[in-house]
Amino acid sequence: MELTPDSTIFIQIAIFVAVWIGLRTLVFQPMQAVLAERNQRTVQAHTTATAMIEAAHADRARYEDALRQRRAEMAQEAEAARQQVAEESDRQIAATRAKIAEELAVQRAAVAAQVENARRTLGTEAAGIADAMLARVSGGSRR
Repeated sequence: MELTPDSTIFIQIAIFVAVWIGLRTLVFQPMQAVLAERNQRTVQAHTTATAMIEAAHADRARYEDALRQRRAEMAQEAEAARQQVAEESDRQIAATRAKIAEELAVQRAAVAAQVENARRTLGTEAAGIADAMLARVSGGSRR
């Protein structure tokens, strides 16, 4: 058995080349185009998603910074309002204390005047009673 090529080998080669060209144009090239497009869309989607994630992180950082800043402003406003209320309260307390001290001084002066008046009256009455007692004692022993 000898293996000598015959003319059918050329037909087989021609059929192989025709099938290969047909498969390449009808199957392999469209499949490669679809895979390349899919790869491009996947890479583009990944790039877009990454950009969106970075933008979201930047937005969140700006939001947190704005929130911290607003909280600090609100704390300063609250502190200023608290100080203003405390100052107003201190002024009212000082005014009330001054008014009470003034009223107390007036009342003390009135009480001191009443005490002095009572002492004079009592001193006069005591002298009158002492004279009356002395008169009774000296007049009563003479009878």
